[in-house]
Amino acid sequence: MLIEAAKNTKDDLHTMILVTVATQIEAEPLLHLPVENPAVQLFITGVGPVETAFRLTRYIEQLEAKPEMIINTGVAGAYDCGMHNKKAGMLDLCLASREVFGDFGVQLEGEYLYFNPEMAGEIEFDIDKKLNGRCGEILTSAGCTLTEGVFVTVNSASGTSSRGKILQQRWNGLCENMEGAAAARVCRYYDISFIELRAVSNMVEDRDVSGWKIKEAAQKAASVVNILCKALI
Repeated sequence: MLIEAAKNTKDDLHTMILVTVATQIEAEPLLHLPVENPAVQLFITGVGPVETAFRLTRYIEQLEAKPEMIINTGVAGAYDCGMHNKKAGMLDLCLASREVFGDFGVQLEGEYLYFNPEMAGEIEFDIDKKLNGRCGEILTSAGCTLTEGVFVTVNSASGTSSRGKILQQRWNGLCENMEGAAAARVCRYYDISFIELRAVSNMVEDRDVSGWKIKEAAQKAASVVNILCKALI
């Protein structure tokens, strides 16, 4: 079953699939799902790219054997992608085809300038198309509808539609989050398969939390991850 990975030590069972979420709110629905297999474990990374990279790296280093796969999940804010691009709506399921550190650079009026990769490192991480295709087949056969696209990881969530539009247009982004690119970077270093699947809890617009559906999105993401884990083990 899904358990708190943070409680594990080197003496515990090796992890086959590690499910990562940022917060307890996103973890809670996963703890009550019927995945009766000790090879699936749950780890709370904390919010933001720094905590995610630090905690996830530290945890992997404590294991006798690294996970074969990490599924990063939880909630996301969806961009208004315009008439001619894919768009996700409230509580829609989104699958990452690529992860980017979207605001790691210099913010100017209406645009971002990004650092040279030789100085600051890579900020874009492609996700395995074959693995994504397999996940898509599993979930489609289970009756799930997915929108696949670029996920934008930010250090500060977009609280205005204008900022969201800049990031969306720069990266052709589908949605934004605060942990995915950091998890993808860790997975690249350790050569671990990586999937990112999130449910939309809010639209990226001028901030109005009255319409957000964080708990409902966390529940939906958890139910889909449950399906994936059962099929991939």
